[in-house]
Amino acid sequence: MKKIITKSLLLLGIALQGGAMLLAGNEVCRVGFQFQISHLPAWGASQPVVTSIAPFGPADRSGLRVGDIIESIDGVPTLNLTGKQIHQLLHTRQAQHILQISNFGRQKKTYLLGRDCKLAHSVTERELAELFALYSLEDASSQRIAYPFTYQQASTFRLDQVRTFAFAPSSPATQGIDQALNILIRKALVATGLEESHDSPDLLISTYYQLSPVEPTAKPSDEMPFGWRYDPQHRDLKPLPVLPSQSPLATYKLSLGIVAQNPQTQKTVWSCEANESLGADMSIPEYAAYSIPTMLQGFPLAPNTLAPSWTFQTLRYHYTGLVYDKATLKRVIDVEYGSPAMSAGILPGDIIKSINGIELDHPSLDDLLTAYYTFAERSEKYRDKDLPAMHVPMANLQSRYWAPRHYDAIATMLLRDRSDAAFSYLFSFRPYINPERLDVLVFEVERRGEVYRVPIRPEKRDESTIIPN
Repeated sequence: MKKIITKSLLLLGIALQGGAMLLAGNEVCRVGFQFQISHLPAWGASQPVVTSIAPFGPADRSGLRVGDIIESIDGVPTLNLTGKQIHQLLHTRQAQHILQISNFGRQKKTYLLGRDCKLAHSVTERELAELFALYSLEDASSQRIAYPFTYQQASTFRLDQVRTFAFAPSSPATQGIDQALNILIRKALVATGLEESHDSPDLLISTYYQLSPVEPTAKPSDEMPFGWRYDPQHRDLKPLPVLPSQSPLATYKLSLGIVAQNPQTQKTVWSCEANESLGADMSIPEYAAYSIPTMLQGFPLAPNTLAPSWTFQTLRYHYTGLVYDKATLKRVIDVEYGSPAMSAGILPGDIIKSINGIELDHPSLDDLLTAYYTFAERSEKYRDKDLPAMHVPMANLQSRYWAPRHYDAIATMLLRDRSDAAFSYLFSFRPYINPERLDVLVFEVERRGEVYRVPIRPEKRDESTIIPN
């Protein structure tokens, strides 16, 4: 367990700089998005393309979207620049960058991109939620999932020239299912910037699908086999009866395809096909609800690998805007502008004596982590052993969600160990953290020798992201 703690602290240092750069003045800054250099002639060839955006970050606030092609940064053309050169352009001392962006129809727009900066020896609630993830792995975890998808993309058709799409007509026999799938596809395509139009559309979209029973070659166990899949509606991971492609336990084979054609030539310009082995029956619309949004993560920039994978990072926490000092944990080093903590009157330099009556008496983050991992080890028996393991952020280990039947026991354990669980407030929207469902946090604050009780109504933030691998 000591090795895990050491590893976690090392990863915390890395995470504070991940996607960011340590600048002069002992600050760490981030711009809040990831990119890759496109090698596809159909979409931003030899230019950076946005592949992931951090919610509530600078790129999110500026209006950037996944799939945007970055044409220039502060007037410097990005064509044929390396990823390192792009990174350097984005992390100069400038408070803002001017980005020229293009998307569908080669429409060019100019965006102002700011940055979020903090002192290198500080720690935000976002980072604390990941560091103390074992309090609520349901809200702070990550999982890399490979999907049985096959993509094809025509190199001669310029997807960056298109602006509109329409759906191919359905037959009466398939109209009900087709409409259910089209709703999912429409939502995803509109989110990329395309418009639906029946007047000379640039793309014609169609689907095909098949669900067939098969005879398993091995005797199923009493437990239903399953794997993780992303649930777009709840921005969460859910266990579904999906199996490895050659699993002897498969009782159904399912295929689902999305095809985009050039209406003028009837040639396919982009397609994605899912071929899944199932351990139990799923309807086509049910499977599609979990799969089509992920399939269209590869549009317009299609992965160039078989069985592409994405990392699904779940991160939900109660946000007050307090930024703590890693070395002296109870000291407030900063208060984020416009945050609930700022509205409540907490100031940099204030000392947090307690949170909801739980004293913050550990001298440093390192010291608190030791107690936290002791709790994690003792509470392992309350995990749901029937679920697949999830990756714990900032730690070299995996664990599982809490078993709902043990929620009361978990709450009792946290109450007994309350002196070590001050930062469990980050997940106080969960019944095993906050059985009374109180929606206000009470901070006991010391300032110039005086002690005040400061109630703060936190904001529940969902910063979950999908990152292509």
